[in-house]
Parts: sequence; C-alpha cells; structure tokens
Amino acid sequence: MWINRETAKFLSSPLPSTKLPPHFYVSSDKSTPSRITNHAIMICLMVDGKHCAIPVNAPEVYTKSDDDGDVSGADAKELVTNLYKQFENAYSSISKEMMNGSYQGTVCDGAYQAAEFEATLRELCKQEDSGDFFVVLW
Repeated sequence: MWINRETAKFLSSPLPSTKLPPHFYVSSDKSTPSRITNHAIMICLMVDGKHCAIPVNAPEVYTKSDDDGDVSGADAKELVTNLYKQFENAYSSISKEMMNGSYQGTVCDGAYQAAEFEATLRELCKQEDSGDFFVVLW
C-alpha cells in the first residue's frame, strides 16, 4: 500500500536536527460501524511541524472458534499483540529495533486500560526498563 511505504520511508529517515528517526505514538480504539467490530489503529507523529495521524489498519477484533463457536479477541493481551502485528505488517521494511526505539506512547481507552496491555506492549517493544519515556494514556 502506498501510504504504508511512504510512512515507512519517513519513519526510517533521520531527522535533520537530531540525526535520529522520528518518534511516534499510537492511538487505538475498538469500533462497531456495522456488524463487525474492528480495531482502528493510527500512528501519530509530527510531519513538517504539524501533528499527523496516519491510519495503519482496522482489523477485526473478535474471532470465532471453529470447534465450539466461542468468541475471543478483546482482552488486553490479544488487543496489544494484534496492534503490534499490524505495525510489523504495515512497516515490514523497518527494523524491529528502530520501530521499538521510536515507539513512545499509546493513547487509548476501555479494554486497553488493563495493566496487562501496558506490560505486554513493553515486552513486545523491548522497553521494560524505559521509565517515563514509554507511556500508555487512557
């Protein structure tokens, strides 16, 4: 997808002022615009001095088991794992180290409030000991 390639190119380019790639945060929420609940994921960063929210994906939240018909998918660990996988898929040309180092926060509500969401995200981003520089806001 063109927007993903352009975003990946931007995220991979060092900023002139710092010579580091740009930092970003993520805004995410579940929605049910029709009969299917999705997980809207936006990457938010500064582009030419202006805040910019770029859509990453809106995958389905719930999955139904073929065996017994049980529905799952909306607990904190599944939401954050899905969110992270969407970044890996959309920006596969960016190394995990660069992506993890640039990921600086998450703005979300509802099911994302669980401590398990933050702990799993820190683990996925390898930022367990980053203190205040890695934030989940509700």
